[in-house]
Amino acid sequence: MSSSSSLLKEYLDFAINLARQAGQKLIQWQTNGFDVMEKGIHFGSMKDLVTDADAGIENFIFTQLRHRFPDHDFLGEESDGNQMNCLESNRPTWIVDPIDGTTNFTHLFPWSCVSISLAIDQEIVLGVTYCTGQERLYHAIKNGGAFCNGYPIRVSSNVEKLSEAMIQTGIPIGYTPAEFPVNFSSDLFNTIIWPSKAFRCVGSCCMALCMVADGSIDASFMIKIKIWDMVAGYIIIKEAGGYVFNIHGDKFDPNGGNILATGNLELANKIGKLFRKCSQGIIYKH
Repeated sequence: MSSSSSLLKEYLDFAINLARQAGQKLIQWQTNGFDVMEKGIHFGSMKDLVTDADAGIENFIFTQLRHRFPDHDFLGEESDGNQMNCLESNRPTWIVDPIDGTTNFTHLFPWSCVSISLAIDQEIVLGVTYCTGQERLYHAIKNGGAFCNGYPIRVSSNVEKLSEAMIQTGIPIGYTPAEFPVNFSSDLFNTIIWPSKAFRCVGSCCMALCMVADGSIDASFMIKIKIWDMVAGYIIIKEAGGYVFNIHGDKFDPNGGNILATGNLELANKIGKLFRKCSQGIIYKH
């Protein structure tokens, strides 16, 4: 399968149009109502939610993709969340999160999005993230730059110090005390979050990464997340001039369950070193 620029552009155009259509369905579900269920494990009062909109939108996206690209592979949160959740094939593989930020969606908090990306030979070559609540459509293609609503975007590249950085993270869903102990939470806040200039929790990994790409957030780090939460944002940040690593500042692994993204390399190195100090024995994947 060729990954020439003309073919990638065809894939990208289809993905952008599909994300817009899926976004309209998301709006319709919010308007007409939806059913909310719990999925996975939870600890205390924290629950991983899913709605009938998640499954409905994913089914719509995959139906369109399979019709247009029948020889491609497909990986999605609702269809594969309990089976295959890693990028394993060298074939063109579409990776979909129908609603990233489902809890935001259920509360009508306007920070949920549709995310579509494509990997070829296990390399992420394009990503599209559409946030209907903010009317922002981000996209990027390999060696083609990153854009929001058609306008080029760049990371905030001049923030090197943690004390000058606005950072974003979130408490992972589905953890147990052994996997995410209280002392780690305390160390994380004391070592990275409190020393920063400002801290935000967007509630959508896809959107947080896009906000690093457009320069409105200086750094975002997340653990215990899935591939569909990360990969569209990964290429959007890279094409916007940013840096993406695993949580320790080492090479990013889309199957690794964690991500550290910044607009400045020195800031990434500092956060990675600090995270390594306070995270001994932590399990980073669901």
